[in-house]
Amino acid sequence: MSVPRIPTIIACLVLVACAEAEVLGGDQFGVWVKEPMVGSGSPDEVASKHCSRFGKKAVYEQTLTLSTDDVFNPTRSYACR
Repeated sequence: MSVPRIPTIIACLVLVACAEAEVLGGDQFGVWVKEPMVGSGSPDEVASKHCSRFGKKAVYEQTLTLSTDDVFNPTRSYACR
């Protein structure tokens, strides 16, 4: 009996989609960055890039756990100073 491969393929695609840190929201005063579940994406680099658009530096404030669709995502909050 063969093992279904579709669930494995879907799981891999989900992990790849979660491999990068991404901006969830932000402006000239701060930014919220979703931490990657796997991979090498750096929330600090993403926040620095965002704040540099306003001539500022990203300063880490705290990590929150936000729930979207019953999935808990660690999210970092940065101030742009």
